[in-house]
Amino acid sequence: MSLSHPPRRGGYQRSTYSHRSKAPPGAPPDREILDGLSPSIERINVPTTFAMKLSKSTDIRSLEFVGSYNWVDSARPTIIVPGSPPTWTEPTLPLRVQPDSEVHISHQNGYRMSSRQLLPLMKAVDTLGKPVNWPSVDLVTDRNNLRKLLRWINGTTKKEDGTYKNFRIDLELAGAQTILFNRWEVRDREAANTRAYGIKFEQATTTLPAGCEKSTGHHRIVKYDFFDLSMVVRFEVDACLRADKTRVRSAAKPATVDDLSHSMGSMQLAPPAPAVVPSSRAGQSDTTSLAVIHAGTEVKQDKILELATRSINFIENMDWTEVYPQLYLSQTPHFYLGVHSRGNFSRIQKRSLAEVDLEAQKQAGDANMQKLGRALELIQDIVIEHGHGKRLSLVCMDGILKVHERVGDGCLPPDAMARFEVE
Repeated sequence: MSLSHPPRRGGYQRSTYSHRSKAPPGAPPDREILDGLSPSIERINVPTTFAMKLSKSTDIRSLEFVGSYNWVDSARPTIIVPGSPPTWTEPTLPLRVQPDSEVHISHQNGYRMSSRQLLPLMKAVDTLGKPVNWPSVDLVTDRNNLRKLLRWINGTTKKEDGTYKNFRIDLELAGAQTILFNRWEVRDREAANTRAYGIKFEQATTTLPAGCEKSTGHHRIVKYDFFDLSMVVRFEVDACLRADKTRVRSAAKPATVDDLSHSMGSMQLAPPAPAVVPSSRAGQSDTTSLAVIHAGTEVKQDKILELATRSINFIENMDWTEVYPQLYLSQTPHFYLGVHSRGNFSRIQKRSLAEVDLEAQKQAGDANMQKLGRALELIQDIVIEHGHGKRLSLVCMDGILKVHERVGDGCLPPDAMARFEVE
């Protein structure tokens, strides 16, 4: 079966950006990782076990769903709220899919909203009316940033060929204690890896729900406590299991971009959100604010799943140090792995986050999670110390993490920043 989904991300095999990958046609030039940054002002070392004598719990507690949305591929930045992930459709095996071929957007929030990439998160939460005490939140971040910090902690930024997976995260203080983490990528669009099958596998095993036919990716926002830190975390969802008959919230009818003039597209943040900052980067609007279409269905946490693909030749050396944090830090309960030989899928391994073998991964990685929690505390302390007048960035190059001062736009417009102030 082949479905005509718009290009979007695939499974585990498609995954991370490589500096050696080919730039997609028509894409803007790659950005330099040190663009807009001063020389480093501080180095952060990986926390040691000595610094963690008074360890805190790395269990994720008080998990709450606070928002979700789908991006729409349109000239004006547009999201569908609450949106819905594609629905898993059990395939008949064996299943043959073609190699991934199309250019896909690997970082939609950055591609469509540039430095204001946290604005869709805020707007989705506001639109759904989920209560969040923003001044009490310690961190607002994408899951991707947490995974990058874990790679720095466990030493896996260095690849087998001796090169490094360098990364950058832009930071800003909001209110008295909240640290905003802005994901930063050299390139937000990627040329497909013709050796991979993740995107085509996802297209062949999922169906976009009514009202979300034009969407290009679903994002979910959760709030939880980790290491005594209150965190709001956004992540992309590959798919969901078919919902129960009783739905939590749904649109009265399907909606598309053509319905925008009749929708709540002009809905503003509370306080109102200003126009998107002008940008020369492709795919971004110059003058219009973020628009909202009301469609889709809220999905329960126990229904979301991560899709991945793996060649049968490498199934025994699955890198669980990559997979497990991806599931754990978003509390994604289901992991479906399509096993193939050159695109011929013979079986699908289905695992649950609660299974014994994945629980063993948690125990094995607890020391690194402890270090992650301590690193987040250190980063929070550094940003608070520099105060509201300074914008900072973390840059990890050759496995060394440093702090830089940054010039340029903030992570959110001023009116949205106001919600973090204590009244």
